Amino acid sequence: MKYFAGLLVSLIFSGKALAAGEDIVINVKDLTRSEKLWFTRPLKLFESDVQPQPVISKIQILSDSTYRLIISGITEPILSNCSGLNRPAFPAFISPGDQLSLIIQKDSISSTVKITFHGKNEGNYNFSTELSTLASGLKMFKRMQVVENDAQIIAVIDSNYAETCQRINAYCIKYPNEALRKMLLEEEDASRYYYLYFGVSELKKKNAAFNENDLVKKYFTKAIKNEDSILMFSRRYTYAMVKAVDVLMASNIQSYADQLLVRAATIKKNFTGILQEYLLSTLFYYQVKALASNGSNDVFVDEWYDKYAKDIHDPQYLFFIDYAYANYKKGNKVFPDSVLLNRIYAYDGTPGRLGDMLKKYAGKVILIDNWASWCGPCKEEMEYSKENVAKMTEMGIQLIYLSVDNEKDHEKMKAVADEFGFSDAVYRIADNFKSAYANYLDIKSIPRYVVLDKEGRIKKLNALRPSTPELLSELSTLK
Repeated sequence: MKYFAGLLVSLIFSGKALAAGEDIVINVKDLTRSEKLWFTRPLKLFESDVQPQPVISKIQILSDSTYRLIISGITEPILSNCSGLNRPAFPAFISPGDQLSLIIQKDSISSTVKITFHGKNEGNYNFSTELSTLASGLKMFKRMQVVENDAQIIAVIDSNYAETCQRINAYCIKYPNEALRKMLLEEEDASRYYYLYFGVSELKKKNAAFNENDLVKKYFTKAIKNEDSILMFSRRYTYAMVKAVDVLMASNIQSYADQLLVRAATIKKNFTGILQEYLLSTLFYYQVKALASNGSNDVFVDEWYDKYAKDIHDPQYLFFIDYAYANYKKGNKVFPDSVLLNRIYAYDGTPGRLGDMLKKYAGKVILIDNWASWCGPCKEEMEYSKENVAKMTEMGIQLIYLSVDNEKDHEKMKAVADEFGFSDAVYRIADNFKSAYANYLDIKSIPRYVVLDKEGRIKKLNALRPSTPELLSELSTLK
């Protein structure tokens, strides 16, 4: 591949350990306004609509059009993500005292971008590229697709593990950093569980005969423990550990909700330390979020919360657990008075209350389309869903188009309603995203669809889009 040098970025650090609040300055030359570069600090649990990853770099544009990134408050090594330049984000192990320049090379044919750091601790920034972690993972998946038995799975995993550990150790001899070496080796150790999960899945697809218990015994010889907080910010490590839980899971799960207790017991038995807290929190958050979105209700959720929430001590994990649990508890319940009293405005501007409007459609299944006149995806979905909307109307399902437009855009809302023919069922919610209604449903982005049953109870907090055929069958069960 032919590359040409495109950009030089100077990362200016002091040569001594940084004091609290001392800035890291990144000067970027010849960077166009459409080419952005930024650093974020990953979260232990990442959900963009709930808690976006904080950007730790700020952009300054100097008088000569030079870009400058400022990273503030770094006093100890952290795992960060570098994003931008129309390429996938990659991890960087930022440490106080680093002194670097960044060469950005572009391929004129494929438009791919290669980034290489040079200078003090450059190995902390180039490891994902030089070790080709993404390419190695894809290669492993291809190898696993052709395995025929458990012995072949073991051979593939063990040979890859030995080869990769050898490359990591050689890399860290070239770029000495014990913390980085430990993190990379732990990631690779965890990746064995991911590959094991994938290999077992492939054998099951082929209906191949193999002994799953023997595989589990080989790779799970003792409880897995992690007390390295940096590792908990590694997506490669944490995702592999989630797959480790899947490998350990027994096949006697009776229902979707039953997984909560079975998985929790599996985690408590096989994992310890902060890793155990992460896995318990991840399990609960994503499964209960799915239950809440579907309007499902099950005693297993309350039982899990009463039994395991007390074992979670990390504030960030507790936040996600409580957030998911609070949303789950809203399912199969009507809106509280604080929401029903939310002021709304009809197509012609007539004011009213959300509760009074819903009473007009009492006895009907309701699909609420939360949208705005400025929302392109909202209007695209209105176009795509015309056929299904007609079928819903025939089924007796009431669609309500609830706009989060500002007051000044009421006429724009009316224009869209006229264009798509729903002026008789369109309303604008007062205070839009800051309204009691939006806060209760945690509406931070649109389009967003909510389903109420004939009694006005919330059945789906985050329903499928109207254009999806599956939504029709789901709504038919509520009639």
